[in-house]
Amino acid sequence: MSESKSALAINQTISYGFDSNLVNTGPSGRSHLKLATSIREARHPYFFEGRVKEARSVARALLTLSQVVGARFYTPPNMLKRILAERDPVITSGAGALRFEGFSACASAYARVDLLPGAFDGDIVEKGTTNVDFNAALKAALASTMSTDALDVSVGKDEFALAKGGSPVIEKKVRLPLRWLKGFVEVQAYQARMEKKLTVGKSEALSFLRGLPQNAHNQSLFYVVPSGRGLRLSQVAAGGGSSAPVQVGGLKRLQLLRELVPLIANSQKAAMSVYASPDGQASEWKLYLDQGLVFSLSMTAQPFRGFSGEGQVLADLTEVQEEKLAGLRAALKWQQNLSLHDLSCATETSADELKTALAVLGSRGLVGYDLDFASYFHRELPFDMSLVENMHPRLKAAQKLLAEGGVRLLDGGMDAENVSEKEQLRLEVKGSDVMHVVTLSPLDSSSRCTCQWFSKYQGARGVCKHILAARLKLAVDEGDADEGESDEVGEEKL
Repeated sequence: MSESKSALAINQTISYGFDSNLVNTGPSGRSHLKLATSIREARHPYFFEGRVKEARSVARALLTLSQVVGARFYTPPNMLKRILAERDPVITSGAGALRFEGFSACASAYARVDLLPGAFDGDIVEKGTTNVDFNAALKAALASTMSTDALDVSVGKDEFALAKGGSPVIEKKVRLPLRWLKGFVEVQAYQARMEKKLTVGKSEALSFLRGLPQNAHNQSLFYVVPSGRGLRLSQVAAGGGSSAPVQVGGLKRLQLLRELVPLIANSQKAAMSVYASPDGQASEWKLYLDQGLVFSLSMTAQPFRGFSGEGQVLADLTEVQEEKLAGLRAALKWQQNLSLHDLSCATETSADELKTALAVLGSRGLVGYDLDFASYFHRELPFDMSLVENMHPRLKAAQKLLAEGGVRLLDGGMDAENVSEKEQLRLEVKGSDVMHVVTLSPLDSSSRCTCQWFSKYQGARGVCKHILAARLKLAVDEGDADEGESDEVGEEKL
């Protein structure tokens, strides 16, 4: 990525009603954590108001999340290393849970802290998603929080409407890197395909994480395999199926978990679970700190591969039907565990159509994925994610190829009506210097292209721009055919 592209970002002004802080409420020594948010139309002054049950565990989990968000695990060789401003994590409130999430600056690591029912005493009184201001003073206060402290949490405050005559509203400009935002687009696509590979107890998790080599090269690739009741690193892939090893590189990312493992309650039978995608290109490491308190770290197989560049949902974006998306979005209703069966019935969509639609909604920041429940959950990121969708270089390049007439049907130039009936279809797509042949299949994994990108990655990093352009061509032709059919029906009625 060139320097000019890496600097791309979306500027957004976010209003905070106050500085996030942790205050002492009196001689009792109770601490009150007040997190400033940018919510503008809340019906209640707070998203959430209550007390967490394990103050020290929650504080350390949030601090580790802020470390991930403020970290860069890989710097391209052609880019000068520079100090990046820390990013504000995102918080979702709804359906009885609080979820904090964020990406590393390089977008190769995604962290989330889930406070599910059982992790706090209090009520979720408002549904919404917003940026959360984690300033230096707040981090220092969280770092000094002890397990004996009573930690009350209030998320958000509706002071914006009264700013004219009351306390001033703090305007905070947040520069959101394009890579960081595009990571949200891609991570849920990987999570939805992941399978559970490994589960270990507290002592085994701690032994494994403490034994990670400190000086391993950042680009060295290892495999995590079972070893008795625990885990170990291997430089050789072995096994298959559910016992297949988990690929992991950039071990510094995993080392962030070490400080959290001692906080896992001894009553927790499963301390750490490891999930991985079938192609081995991403994994998720989940620590179950206490009842309802879960820390998750998702990583690409190598730190130089950010989630932002994977392109897993690009093929879905070419098949989206906006009217069906609108119906599906209306059915989400801030549910914690979205039932695919109920959604399919409510929206009258097939299982395949629903899968595609949820992937697109995920790409727009409207749903996330929880591996423990194997389901999506509703949340709405406080950014205009359509801007990110439109800025994806491969999608933009495919749209340009189509607009310039760079896509042509082969096999006799069959019309769109017959195209859908064939198992495979060949198209010619213009490349930089040559014409490429794209073979489309109903299954994305079976589609092929003669370009170098496809030859190098074989679909592991999403489809190439030529396959995208071919799919866009079919979508346009099918749309034109539908319009023509409607016109003919109208003429017959006249």
